[in-house]
Amino acid sequence: MAVTRLISVKDVLLHNKPDDCWVAINGEGWDLSSFAREHPGGASVIIKYAGRDATDAFFEVHAAPIIRKNLSTDHLMSRIDPSTVTPGVEEIYPRCSTLGECETSVEFPHQ
Repeated sequence: MAVTRLISVKDVLLHNKPDDCWVAINGEGWDLSSFAREHPGGASVIIKYAGRDATDAFFEVHAAPIIRKNLSTDHLMSRIDPSTVTPGVEEIYPRCSTLGECETSVEFPHQ
């Protein structure tokens, strides 16, 4: 997908389920729904951040270029409009709040 428009934080926040998992990383919205199953660190690590900003967690274990090196741009939804980023916005929407909750609730349809 060619990134031609900005998306809002709300766009990311609404995709907060294991089978509909968008994550914000470094100002970009990524759809990691299908990739979560393939993630070497396990799906629950990604699902924990479904609908949230995972920038800090991502950079704790990855170098910046790795996401673009390993995922096609089809996973990149767009850049996030900085004017939509406000303190506390993540608290409006439900999400997996702990790794344990996510591990017990992650179910993917068989393909």
